[in-house]
Amino acid sequence: MNPVITHLFSNKLKSTLRLYATNYNADQSLNTSGKSIYDDKLNHQFLRAENQTDYYLNDKVCFNAGVGMVQEGVKSNRYELNSTRRTNNIAYVFAQTEIKPIEKLTIIAGFRYDNNQLFAAAFSPKIAAMLKANDHLKFNASIGRGFKAPDFRQLYLNFTNTAAGGYSVFGALEAQKQIEFLQSIGQISSIESDYYRLKELHPEYATGINLGLQYNPNAAVQFDFSLFRNDVENLIDTRLVAYHKSGAQIFSYLNLKNAYTQGIETQLNVKITPQIAVAAGYQYLLTADKDQIKEIKAGKIYTIDASGFARLMRLDEYIGLPNRSKHMANFKFTYENENYFTNLRVLFRSKWAVSDKDGNGLYNTNDAFANAFAQINFAAGKQFSKQFRAQVGCDNIGNYVDIANLPNLAGRTFYTTLTYQFNQKKK
Repeated sequence: MNPVITHLFSNKLKSTLRLYATNYNADQSLNTSGKSIYDDKLNHQFLRAENQTDYYLNDKVCFNAGVGMVQEGVKSNRYELNSTRRTNNIAYVFAQTEIKPIEKLTIIAGFRYDNNQLFAAAFSPKIAAMLKANDHLKFNASIGRGFKAPDFRQLYLNFTNTAAGGYSVFGALEAQKQIEFLQSIGQISSIESDYYRLKELHPEYATGINLGLQYNPNAAVQFDFSLFRNDVENLIDTRLVAYHKSGAQIFSYLNLKNAYTQGIETQLNVKITPQIAVAAGYQYLLTADKDQIKEIKAGKIYTIDASGFARLMRLDEYIGLPNRSKHMANFKFTYENENYFTNLRVLFRSKWAVSDKDGNGLYNTNDAFANAFAQINFAAGKQFSKQFRAQVGCDNIGNYVDIANLPNLAGRTFYTTLTYQFNQKKK
């Protein structure tokens, strides 16, 4: 349900009331040889009411302001007991102004204030600017502070996926209790160093800076380039904390007091012909825990040499945060005419750290890594009429599988989709 009511007080002032409500129920199970090995029941309720008022002073200045409230509740057997409903309420206000001091320059400044029932309130300001140098080149820059509270999954999740290798994910408030229980019945083979860092989660606060440009030499080509830096307090991070006796992994969530992510993103889109288009993107990412860098520089961190003896770790051996690849790339080829369509997608990810092998509490070149890989997906189809469309495809054509490090990545998967639209809008 998503009703919207808009009232125009004048040609300069309008107010909009938006209501949004969903009630999602899911019941999923997997049975093998008559035995149930996977069961998931979920009820998610989400309600939001928001009013936004817009005032247009003139063609160069406008103001927006609003207030809203969110009520959310989840009940699932993934969150301890299916009879227990987890709830949270959030009230917020926001305001923004857009100014065009000159024709080619646009400046946007604003803020948002969130009062979260489960966590402390937060103030999030932001300012951004866009300069249109000419018809082909635009520059943009922004700086802002963001707020992110832990969600129900990160707090309460209690889930073991027996259908994908038996890995488990426990929320921060459940992890130690569940792992201690599994230890008591002899189901834990080893504990990772990050297990001892588990405690109550706090919201994360991030200050982000972005500098970018967009270049359109002609109507068929668009190139985007951006530099970014995010400094995060209490970063909520996913970590490997233990292993089941079967070898399956156990994950949970913890806060990093001071961390950063920074890098480069590029995207190129080319329309070769009216029917053929290609797109390619690349990201270069650097991450770090600032406190760990200080400890390395202070000579407090040791690693293991090739002979198995402890030695001081060098800064150039430091990897940064786990589960993040330094290089990621994508490529897409699309062909589409009036009746036929096809696309080929290639996704590449370089290696990433997965386990603290030398036990020094951080991730470096002597630790365990997941292998780099490329995933190729292909799809093709035909539009038989305005109402009927058929598609076939294959995801992960190369059948790349890494159960330990990518349990959610299925092997080679074929699929067929038939779509029929009953109500065709008349043009």
